[in-house]
Amino acid sequence: MSPQTNLLVTVLLGGFLISVILAFVARRRRATRLARSAAEKAGLAARDVRREVAVSRDRARTWQVEDVSCVEYSLPMPLVSESTWRLLMRPGEKHDGLEPGWRLEIGAEPLPHEVRDTLQVIMSDGLLEGEFFEFEGRRDSVAVFWDEWGGPAMTDHLAAYLKTLANSTDVIRRF
Repeated sequence: MSPQTNLLVTVLLGGFLISVILAFVARRRRATRLARSAAEKAGLAARDVRREVAVSRDRARTWQVEDVSCVEYSLPMPLVSESTWRLLMRPGEKHDGLEPGWRLEIGAEPLPHEVRDTLQVIMSDGLLEGEFFEFEGRRDSVAVFWDEWGGPAMTDHLAAYLKTLANSTDVIRRF
């Protein structure tokens, strides 16, 4: 092949590769917009955050905790909770009463039974298996941290969990 032909082939292949990458980025942005729109309709606030999470770089053979970018969807609660908690994905860990790969951190106040029951459902949800999801209950909100995939359907799925958690928390009235 002549040098001009080599250059032409290189330019065409490079252009093709760039167009594939741009199409992927555009699709990801559109999915994010749709998911955030669904979150807003469900009453959730969405924001980009950094968080220490379990990450695998070798197809889930080994895991390590790293600081990564993710998305937080939170739902404010109309009443203040006495209990705080965090449900963390930690593959390879086993804790009494929990599904393998999960860690539950509880604040000073005991966890209401309804919250514990909902967290058990979350831990056994096959749709969440193998993906990054962490849930958190604060005094005034509940939140999920995730990689924002699955579009509006996954957003609605997670919103249902957050609403159940918000409504099943042992609460006291705000003054």
